[in-house]
Amino acid sequence: MTNLLHFDIVSLLLVLIMTTYTVSAASEYLGNKSNNVEKGITQLHQDELGTAELVSHLVDEVKDIKMYLRELLPTDCYAAKLRGSWTTKTLVSPPGLSPRHVVCDQQTSGGGWTLVLRRQPAPHSSHHHTHYALSTTRENFNCSWNTYKSPFGSLDGEFWIGLDVLHALTAETPHELLVKITDDNGNSRQAKWKTFR
Repeated sequence: MTNLLHFDIVSLLLVLIMTTYTVSAASEYLGNKSNNVEKGITQLHQDELGTAELVSHLVDEVKDIKMYLRELLPTDCYAAKLRGSWTTKTLVSPPGLSPRHVVCDQQTSGGGWTLVLRRQPAPHSSHHHTHYALSTTRENFNCSWNTYKSPFGSLDGEFWIGLDVLHALTAETPHELLVKITDDNGNSRQAKWKTFR
């Protein structure tokens, strides 16, 4: 029995030694993993700071590029015409506003006209189908003053450029105003004012 007791004690000691060794190895392994996780977190934090700095730098670069490109854009259709653009839709940069597309008339009276309003003939008129190849969407122009401050409608159909845009286009330099009206029978009339602000 003493041999059996001795064997059980030795077995227990071996199990205890093995358990201690296993716990020690596991503790060392977990300690290494913990250090690796901490190093990873530190590296991620440093990378995050570096990324934030990079993003901030890129945002500044994009702002500089936008400002540079804005300076390259014409301010209105007349400036676009002077630069050789004869397109109907033109990207312009009115002073103090973000760039936007406008409709230009580069044919009437020498061109360079920025359209501020376009209405189409009524759908029942005979002139509607011959002269206008525009969107058939009709805009409601019976709206509030606040609505007229901002652009509305479609450049492919009826639209209003907006009072804020109109003011930005005309505030710094005088412009000419050309009003062209066509009735339902296709008869046109126009009037021109030399100074419009």
